[in-house]
Amino acid sequence: MMLKTAAFIALLLGVTTAAQADCKLAELAKLPLEIRGNQAFIPGKLRGEPIRVLVDTGAWRTMFDLSVVKKAGLSIEDAPYRAMGMGGEIRLQQATFDDLEIGGMKVPTKRLLVNASGFRGAFAGLLGFDFFGKVDIELNFKAGEMKLFQPVGCEGSVLAYWAPDKADSVDMLASKDGIEIPVSINGATFRASLDTGAYTSVAGRKVADYFGLETAGAGKSYGADNRALENAFHKFETFEIGAETIRNPTMRLSSGMATGFANTGSRMEDRSGAVDVLLGFDFMRSHRIFVSNSQRRVYFTYEGGPVFPVPQAAAK
Repeated sequence: MMLKTAAFIALLLGVTTAAQADCKLAELAKLPLEIRGNQAFIPGKLRGEPIRVLVDTGAWRTMFDLSVVKKAGLSIEDAPYRAMGMGGEIRLQQATFDDLEIGGMKVPTKRLLVNASGFRGAFAGLLGFDFFGKVDIELNFKAGEMKLFQPVGCEGSVLAYWAPDKADSVDMLASKDGIEIPVSINGATFRASLDTGAYTSVAGRKVADYFGLETAGAGKSYGADNRALENAFHKFETFEIGAETIRNPTMRLSSGMATGFANTGSRMEDRSGAVDVLLGFDFMRSHRIFVSNSQRRVYFTYEGGPVFPVPQAAAK
């Protein structure tokens, strides 16, 4: 993994202290972020040309735009996967990347996925869970910061070092594809993914069906393979995550909720629809979050502002 050298240097040169005196957080990197609307980007280079990659904790793998890969002159081939996203299947290819730099860090030559349909927006690709699932990460979008950590001796420690006495926390659910946690809507428990790549938070078909709600009639959004998706909006009584309760949130509903992947060949694996709720950039921006993959726990503090701003389409 590309952070091994950085981790070794950090452990030798110094660490930051967490809640307990015997717990040390080795800071591996502080990645520069560019916040544009409800998205966060990291600058980089591909074969000397500047690029921007989307911070997308909800993506199961890092992948790049086909046009960017072609422009860089990389050799492209079919990928042995099928991926599912909001709205359906994503057509995948793959290429062996060399001379790739993300956030000032050199990425070793490796094979990465390519989105054959491209992405909506002017960015080269997205940084997915294969990157974020290997270290502990701090997301502080209000301050425009993202840090990567390696904890040392922190098994029972509170890792929200900025506010150890005030931070809330919740255990992560078992998942190989994302950062998933339990949430409660109007008292019913659902499975949510922390998804920095989602413009706004959204509840899927399972939530809508549970409460007998429609998922169409209030405009469109775009999902996998740039497919248009119907949306609806609903004002719930409560949304709970850990000990935090958001009252009277208006949330977007979509029937296009589908996450997961399948290997091609004789054995097909399809985990589409495993997640019921996407906690998107609106939630992330109003919180400071520490995702501890080492502890399988997510820490967070409310930093101000609306957690789920009322969408314009719902406010009309």
